[in-house]
Amino acid sequence: SPGGHMLLRLRIELPDQPGSLGRVTWTLGVLGADVAQIYVLERNSGRALDDITVEWRGQPRDRLRSTLRPIPGVRPTGRWAARSTPEAMPEAGVISSMVTTPSRALATLMDAAPLVLAGTWACVTDASGEVIMASPEAPAHPRLPEGTPARAVAVTEGARLARAPVPGGQVLTVAREDGPAFHRTELGRLQHMLDVLACLPDVAASEPVGARRS
Repeated sequence: SPGGHMLLRLRIELPDQPGSLGRVTWTLGVLGADVAQIYVLERNSGRALDDITVEWRGQPRDRLRSTLRPIPGVRPTGRWAARSTPEAMPEAGVISSMVTTPSRALATLMDAAPLVLAGTWACVTDASGEVIMASPEAPAHPRLPEGTPARAVAVTEGARLARAPVPGGQVLTVAREDGPAFHRTELGRLQHMLDVLACLPDVAASEPVGARRS
């Protein structure tokens, strides 16, 4: 909305050398975007891939990409709305909540995953693909791939999904309706939380019935 502001996540590939990130953040500042957080996804062969969360006020979002593109070596690869910076609900806080209340651990992880991974919604399905619980933003009948992945994987055909097995033969799906596919660094963060979940007692059996969709 004009005059309002929103959180945007930008995924930017840039040279891994002094000054290049500074030019990006300076350019964002000139546009009126306040940088809230920078998260490095990967560094290799002289290149870096960063997720930059900005507070963006009122201008068309397309201006971001067109203004960043002329910077030498900089390539914006994604831009989407975010609901929080990654540190607003870091993995440590999610893990602490899961360990403190194991009976609600799966629901806690499902609720937190879209915040931690800058996704849109999440759900848990049983072995038959039936939705057992879902975040409020999830569609009533999400179209999901069949089968149970062995560990956290990114699925990009038709949708940007992160899917992972959870105890009891169930599958956690996190969806990002806008922006790029889930990066392996993000999948690693999800896997870290799942590894803790797998060690907790009676996770699948003791989920509250209230979490089910009517």
